[in-house]
Amino acid sequence: MTLSVDQNRENLRRGLITGKFWRFRSMADPARCRNLAAELNLPAPLVTLLLQRGLQTQEEIHSFLHPSLHHIPAPGLLKGMDEAVGLLAPGILAGRPIAVYGDYDADGVCSTALLVSFFRDIGLAPSFFLPHRLRDGYGLGRRGLEQLARENNRKNGESGFLITVDCGISNHEEIGYAKELGFTVVLTDHHRPPVKLPAADVVINPHQAGCRFPCKEMAGVGVAFYLLVGLRMALREHFFWREPDSSPNLREYLDLVALGSIADVVSLTGVNRILVKAGLEVMTEKLYGTPRRPGIASLLRRSRPGNGRQAVQAEDISFRLAPRINAAGRIDDPAKALALLLETDAEKAEKLAVELDELNSERRRLENLQTTEALVNVEQKLLHKNAASLVLANDGWHQGLIGITAARLTDHYHLPSIVLALDAGSKMKPEPEKIMKGSGRSVPGLDLHRLLEQCADLLKGYGGHECAAGLSLRADKLHEFRDRFDSLVAREAADSALVPMLWIDAPASLENLFEEKFLLYYELLAPFGQGNQEPLFAVTGTRIERARVVGERHLRFSLRHGKKDSYRDGIGFNLAGHVGFLQERDADSPLVLSLRNNSFRGSSTWELQLLDASET
Repeated sequence: MTLSVDQNRENLRRGLITGKFWRFRSMADPARCRNLAAELNLPAPLVTLLLQRGLQTQEEIHSFLHPSLHHIPAPGLLKGMDEAVGLLAPGILAGRPIAVYGDYDADGVCSTALLVSFFRDIGLAPSFFLPHRLRDGYGLGRRGLEQLARENNRKNGESGFLITVDCGISNHEEIGYAKELGFTVVLTDHHRPPVKLPAADVVINPHQAGCRFPCKEMAGVGVAFYLLVGLRMALREHFFWREPDSSPNLREYLDLVALGSIADVVSLTGVNRILVKAGLEVMTEKLYGTPRRPGIASLLRRSRPGNGRQAVQAEDISFRLAPRINAAGRIDDPAKALALLLETDAEKAEKLAVELDELNSERRRLENLQTTEALVNVEQKLLHKNAASLVLANDGWHQGLIGITAARLTDHYHLPSIVLALDAGSKMKPEPEKIMKGSGRSVPGLDLHRLLEQCADLLKGYGGHECAAGLSLRADKLHEFRDRFDSLVAREAADSALVPMLWIDAPASLENLFEEKFLLYYELLAPFGQGNQEPLFAVTGTRIERARVVGERHLRFSLRHGKKDSYRDGIGFNLAGHVGFLQERDADSPLVLSLRNNSFRGSSTWELQLLDASET
């Protein structure tokens, strides 16, 4: 039974920092935890966390803690894979040219870099194209297709193959035009497909009907990587390499898979977990060795604090690499990000890293201005209407930042949000012909893509996922779309879906959290992200002392606990404004904390991250 909003607010503790209602995850049976912990020689609290993640058997737990590339599914399980490599392998042997068409976000840039790097490594010279967000828009476009056709025709008089990555599944007309240009089209994508697929020669998309691949939620770069797995197998069978061992080691490309997958916020479970964990290991190895992609190493050195030899973590991608890769496509040209990923000269890569870093700073400045304006807009025009969703539009907003603005609104209000800006090509058109481009973000429990399906008659186009989607519509349809979308959200949302929740894994004592064996195995739970959230613990009996502000917004502190007054260091990001309340709180009032392995200047120590606090 779904709790109503009022019931949730009455029965749940509310955090005084986040404003979210606290809810504890269901605890596993204590006897089962003890038995599994003894059988696997693991700490019982860790087994509790694993059971909460849906792992039930010894085999499932072992595979989760020790993911191996040997356990990834066969590429042939992807519908269309056998047909794709059956076309590509003989074509490559015959010398047919290859063109790669990607997307302007981090997933699309990484997917393009992945294929271009592989083809170059096996001696080919692929053409490639990334659309400019403002000039070309999302997905395939005629300008890019014509450019690729011209480039390939100059090589040997035929258009050859067109491989799409992270795009194409909704581009019926453009795929048809690519065929007219003479391309053999291999379409790879991961967005939800329409009922009728484009008329490509082959479609590879785990969401298409009849696909037996077990992981449906791969990023575009994950699908592209699987194409390379299948293609390398086929080329080996065609004796492309005299010695099989001389073929490229595909593990070396997994840094790009990790970067694109985490940037696209896919679920870090199953196949994705295996590929991302291996990719982070590759990134770490290359960071402190001779980097295959010095641009990634340069970006990390510029953006990550400290200079110790710490391993690359998922948060390094989420908060440092991905925003800088995305910045190029948001406010400039995604070709700059692609150039950084393809560059092999360290000096040139460093210059590109500096440029992306500067673009990201400008992106942050523009984003803050736009988000502030959007927040004011919401407070003045929408909240008093008891809206179930937020649909905002502004002719002057930057089209490349509307997705970030929508995400900020959803985080702030915990409502599905869609932000629209006037399409760059519509500014001089008469009012009925003006087109608005939008980007949306949803909350857990509300499928944004399905909601847009029910508004399809009002839209010129849409696509995406359950949590994030893009759309376009005529400006004169905006009010009708806003009303229908809001009524759909109000009708389909379970009451609890619109209540902001902070899910806590378990109550815990600091003594137990800092046990050596628990910390040793705790690291094996990573990488954390969508689908494998970082565990949160509710802790009482502590006092915050020695608090000091660092970096203007953050709070460094020591947490006193236990009868012998032990201390543990911690940090609270963006919590400087709460220092007074936190120091005065009662020791028995609970704190929500997570664990962080902090590396600085060659040393590694465990510390706490403070996320929320509550009254007793």
